[in-house]
Amino acid sequence: MHVVDWIVVGRLPYKDLPGYDIQGMISSTKAVLNRSDFEVFVGGHADIGTRADIEHYQAYLEALYSAVRDGMLADNIKGVYQSLVDDSYFNFRADLDTAY
Repeated sequence: MHVVDWIVVGRLPYKDLPGYDIQGMISSTKAVLNRSDFEVFVGGHADIGTRADIEHYQAYLEALYSAVRDGMLADNIKGVYQSLVDDSYFNFRADLDTAY
């Protein structure tokens, strides 16, 4: 099986998923797994893997989506996120090696 740009083996999807449709990634990966059996998966931007690797990746995407969705519904993550960035200058903290 060969897929480029949304299934990656051995690492996380690119940074903060710019331009990605997380629900589309979940649905498309599920479609790949529901298709025919395959022994080897070759992605365009990551390691070569197996079906089990893709199942693990699918589980990660679903867990990530569910955790963020549930957090948004429970705690208004968007508001807290914006507050951290706007009011607390979270994106300028020296102890975080990332850009927001």
